[in-house]
Amino acid sequence: MKPDPFYIGWQDRAPEPLVGPLRLTIAAACLLTLVAALALASGQRPFRHGSFEFGVERTFAGVLRAEPVPTFEPEGGGGVRWLVVGEGKRSWPDAAREAAGRRVRVTGSLIDDGDRTMLELHPGKGFDDLGPAAPALPPRREGTIRLSGELVDTKCFLGVMRPADGKVHRACAANCLAGGVPPGLWVRNEDGSSRVYLLTGEDGGPTGIGPDRAATRLEIRGQLEIHGDLAVVRVASWRPAAE
Repeated sequence: MKPDPFYIGWQDRAPEPLVGPLRLTIAAACLLTLVAALALASGQRPFRHGSFEFGVERTFAGVLRAEPVPTFEPEGGGGVRWLVVGEGKRSWPDAAREAAGRRVRVTGSLIDDGDRTMLELHPGKGFDDLGPAAPALPPRREGTIRLSGELVDTKCFLGVMRPADGKVHRACAANCLAGGVPPGLWVRNEDGSSRVYLLTGEDGGPTGIGPDRAATRLEIRGQLEIHGDLAVVRVASWRPAAE
């Protein structure tokens, strides 16, 4: 009677009757792992478009505006408004706040998602007051609107982070909102399109929506205004929406 094959650890090679099945088992395991990885990857939704010129500093001339949210109108931009924030998870710097309504030359880095642009100001690298500016053009008022969407911090959402929405980003978004980054409501439509509405209080102050609501769905009612290329909702009321 032929003995069953047996492998001893110090041998150079295991017996062939053991090696063959082991090879098949390893190959099958590798194949199954690859298939599982491909299945998981294909099931993930793609990241949104967005870019952050981290470490790239540019100089721009234009007008700073405080209402309805901090913005910058670059010269020659045709009325386009860029959102304005400070470095890190902070609102615009004090130097910019004090120069609201004036022409300035500033240094900063751009954040852009293809639809909207944000300027992260670096006032320590260059900030010049160029004098008074013409008043802002009046907004186009579209009346009362009701929306349902996800509360996001616009800085990360426009390109600083990927992903910058949902539960995985909640803690970061809450810190940004607490630091004064303009809040937005990300509304997704059935046809796959989406839009971010900037949020402010009815009187231009805080919305009354706490940072702890970041990355959760809300139902909002308020007055819709169009400022240049920005859609702004002055929030009259809000409530949690069904997830």
